[in-house]
Amino acid sequence: MNPALATSTKQQSHAGTKLVLKRLGFDVTEVTPVEVAKNTLYGFDIFVYSGTESLISTNLSEANKEFGLQNDGQLNAFKDNVTSFLNEGGKYIAVGAGASRATKTIGLTDDIINVGGSKQ
Repeated sequence: MNPALATSTKQQSHAGTKLVLKRLGFDVTEVTPVEVAKNTLYGFDIFVYSGTESLISTNLSEANKEFGLQNDGQLNAFKDNVTSFLNEGGKYIAVGAGASRATKTIGLTDDIINVGGSKQ
């Protein structure tokens, strides 16, 4: 299996996911949401999203500008490429609360996503 691991490419946000996939014997290729929007997911078996929901929007923080979608055209292309990938038999896995919310944002589920709060 050849999964595409979509992340913000920030080490802390996906290092565990990448390590697990590699230890399970997967050949992991990291891609950003922008790369998914510009390219298809052709050649991959699984699309693993381990980023935050904010990357799948055009409302980006300064820290995420280089990784996230820049405009509505990219957002629509991202959605179209992921949907096409799934329609052609590809698999999708969301890792974490942010990725689960992103799954809803791109229209792959209508489930209610409940997340816990943080303690301060």
